[in-house]
Amino acid sequence: MEKTLDEKVIHLIHLQDIDFECASLMIERDELPQKISDFEEDLKNAEFIIIMDRKRLENLENDRKTNERKLKEEEEMLKKSESKRREVKTNKEYSAVLKEIDTHKEQNSLLEEHILKVMDEIDALKNDLLIKENEFAKKSAEIHLEIHRIQTRIGEVESMFNAKKIDRDGMASRADPDYFKKYEMMAKKGLLPVIAMVRKGICNGCYLNVPPQFFNEMLRDKDLKICPNCGRLIYLEDIPEKGNDKKADKP
Repeated sequence: MEKTLDEKVIHLIHLQDIDFECASLMIERDELPQKISDFEEDLKNAEFIIIMDRKRLENLENDRKTNERKLKEEEEMLKKSESKRREVKTNKEYSAVLKEIDTHKEQNSLLEEHILKVMDEIDALKNDLLIKENEFAKKSAEIHLEIHRIQTRIGEVESMFNAKKIDRDGMASRADPDYFKKYEMMAKKGLLPVIAMVRKGICNGCYLNVPPQFFNEMLRDKDLKICPNCGRLIYLEDIPEKGNDKKADKP
């Protein structure tokens, strides 16, 4: 027995519902990998900051060791100059040795000041680095947990999409051929929703009034039409028969 118009329309509406669900799942499926990439990039940036701080700490440690070695050398040179002072015999030589001693003392003072400053920087950086490493460990655990959740969701979405595709194929095979052909043509144009209801003379796809004469044709033909405004497939909403919408009797 040939399907009634209402059955055909309902079938197309169900088909469109499945297509909307498939489209929503496809959007989610395409967005989820980007979320993983964003999380990984965030983690990579946080790790890069720690790597740079570790490199800076290494440079400071090398700087401290280099200047401690220079300080030791200067102290040895100072001892030699002070020993030499006891051996000089002329005022000229004595003045020269005193100048050497003053130069070494001044250099030692500068080196000691620099070393203390570097040591303060090392201590501050170590404390800061420890905080960052602890925060990174916590953040890394949270992100990897979130990535695992997203990867699980990707699998779920894929399964749901495949199941909906099977439902869609079954629904399409049972659809009225003429209606389905029109529906597919509209869908390929990206006109969503493809099928829309006309309520009180207004197309619910574009929300514009259909021409009065066209509306009368819909009432007469009771068939799917193409909206003259937006090109969607349109149908009339169910209009209750007279007598079915009576108001309840007042008590």
